[in-house]
Amino acid sequence: MVDSTINNGIICYVFTVSPIPPGGTAFYYAAADATTGQNVIVPTPINQSQTYGSRVFSLGPNFIVAFNGSASNLKYFPINASTLAVGAVNTIDSSYQTASGSSSQLSFDGAVNNNTLYMAWSGAGGNTQIATISSSLSISSVSTAFSGITKDIVSVSADTSSGSFVYVSAANY
Repeated sequence: MVDSTINNGIICYVFTVSPIPPGGTAFYYAAADATTGQNVIVPTPINQSQTYGSRVFSLGPNFIVAFNGSASNLKYFPINASTLAVGAVNTIDSSYQTASGSSSQLSFDGAVNNNTLYMAWSGAGGNTQIATISSSLSISSVSTAFSGITKDIVSVSADTSSGSFVYVSAANY
């Protein structure tokens, strides 16, 4: 899996390397000058207890690297796009559920609208959860977008032409 975004002339990307001996998987982030391609942050491991995948978003002056820190923790850390300083890891929610309760599928997504990152994910108790992260890196309280069935696939999109609509889609496969 790979994801990328551009902010302030820097491209930040996250990627998965698999298999690595002895049969494991590794998750990395890196950044490069978007014009020259020169690395400004060499590939760096995200989290050794991570079980599957990551995403990266551009929010205000930061990149937001979101990942599942373990089987049930959805976390993020910021990277300042100007100074390249990496911030502390923060927990968004501790009830994250991968697809069908396994670690084989990424079950969260996000989209930026009006300087706010809207995150949605498959949560415990059969709920699709949603929270926001502001450009000042404040996390809102978690609320339920859909209840009933934990979803395998979650997608978030923003209608930036209208300035106020964010859509969450969730489905099982």
